[in-house]
Amino acid sequence: MSAAVGAFLALLGAAACYPLNRHFRKLTVRHLMLAVTAGFFLRLLLICVGLAYVLSKKMGILPFVAGFFIPYFALQWLELRKGDKRCTAGRSSDF
Repeated sequence: MSAAVGAFLALLGAAACYPLNRHFRKLTVRHLMLAVTAGFFLRLLLICVGLAYVLSKKMGILPFVAGFFIPYFALQWLELRKGDKRCTAGRSSDF
């Protein structure tokens, strides 16, 4: 059950961050990095809330962590795989 909670929270974080990153990818690199940072802190908040829930219900922590991070890495790869060329071009004028 705790693995399902972790997977749900990972999907929730991806559903919130993917459109945000796609929108800000059209703007400057600074805006894109702000969106990625905001997504990181959103996911950090989700995992803290999920851990508090799992601990309050006396469920297993390891299944929750695995249930969160296995989909998280796959979804993060999908979210960032179409990275902006400006991030790797080395031009400081875009910042």
